[in-house]
Amino acid sequence: MPRKSRKDSGCVGGDGASQITAVELKILNVIFKNCDATSKPRLTDWDGIAKPLDMKDGKSAKERFRQICKKMGWFENKEGADQQATPSRKKRALEDADDNRMASSKKIKVEGEDSGHA
Repeated sequence: MPRKSRKDSGCVGGDGASQITAVELKILNVIFKNCDATSKPRLTDWDGIAKPLDMKDGKSAKERFRQICKKMGWFENKEGADQQATPSRKKRALEDADDNRMASSKKIKVEGEDSGHA
């Protein structure tokens, strides 16, 4: 019986690049699905990714990756899906300022009440 060629072994890829088997792809899929939402890779050279994939530019590659992640369920926060997102710096600063103002007004009221009863 003749040996199976690499092409017949369930590999994905081409153009002389390293090829990934269907089993390896399944492993990566499970790993990515079980990653924390915060562990999504932050790539800086999207143009470098777009070029070998014959994509228009880095923006296209980044958007395609986002779509694939959403479709495959990668990097989703499963445990805290019902939790609110972390507020932006600006919103956090406004909330902190409100908290400080409320704390200050409570101190004034408490101090005023104590001194009036003495």
